[in-house]
Amino acid sequence: MRDKDLEESFELISMLADGGIHSGTELAVALGVSRAAVWKRIGKLGALGVDVIKVRSLGYKLPRPIEFLDVAILQKHLSTLMPDLAVSVEVAKQVDSTNLALLRRTRSTDDLVVTCLLAEQQTSGRGRRGKAWYSPLGENVYLSILWQTELSVAKLNGLSLALGVVIATMLSDVFGINAQLKWPNDVLVKDKKVAGILVEVDGVIEGPLRVVVGLGLNVSTERETTEPNGHDWTSVQAHSERSASRTHVALNVMSSLLTALSEFERNGFRTFRQRWMALDAYAGMPVQVTFHEHSVAGMALGVDEDGALMIDVDGVVQTISSGEVSLRVRA
Repeated sequence: MRDKDLEESFELISMLADGGIHSGTELAVALGVSRAAVWKRIGKLGALGVDVIKVRSLGYKLPRPIEFLDVAILQKHLSTLMPDLAVSVEVAKQVDSTNLALLRRTRSTDDLVVTCLLAEQQTSGRGRRGKAWYSPLGENVYLSILWQTELSVAKLNGLSLALGVVIATMLSDVFGINAQLKWPNDVLVKDKKVAGILVEVDGVIEGPLRVVVGLGLNVSTERETTEPNGHDWTSVQAHSERSASRTHVALNVMSSLLTALSEFERNGFRTFRQRWMALDAYAGMPVQVTFHEHSVAGMALGVDEDGALMIDVDGVVQTISSGEVSLRVRA
């Protein structure tokens, strides 16, 4: 969608975002255009995955309200929570992927600060192993953090696991949700995915590194399975009786991840390991791990001090490092 069309579409959606019925005349006056122009703009919203209901003789409405992220609130409260850390908070209307957007930035300039980039919608959201991450407009949290560190690539082992720990803990502490972890980077609620983490690195192996930490967290999406890969997943609102506005969730996500990055830089994965083990959804279960066209079956034993998965295979403990790996419970 062209930038002009995108701006016009978001302007219209913001007027319909309350979920109420708005007449064509009302919208036309507010936008300073004709009713015919309003009708044309409504027709373009399908390109953003937004359905508009026409209520005969009354006007237009969305199937349900949409809450846009409030960048001013996010920046203000994050600065209050973390006064010693200079962080830039940005909210994009639409990007291909928040991770890709920040990776492009790392490669185009040397003048970088810690940046939290959120998006209202991703057109090419990504998870591990090249899988798509379903990213509808205004429903969930799509966030990437640009973080610079003197650590080497080897010392980043276990980072995605550490970040999973703080997200699962935050969901419990703030929203009363009993979340668990699936190695290496999924957060689960009742065996369904609620969040996924993607860590990507730019720089020399020995360090310093520019690290982009991406997280997708389902806040309010109501569908029962992701698209297009069909994995079962759930959302924060499906399991919490507490307030779960996107802005509130995003603020808690950012502060949790930034605190974890600071702790990880000081101590590595070792201070997170026992917490991860306590949240392990597959502990003591028969599992199958597939990687590089090979499979290993055994009993899940948690993770070692570097975050590698430990499996008991016929009495012998094998370790498997993160990578292009698929972990499943054996029937």
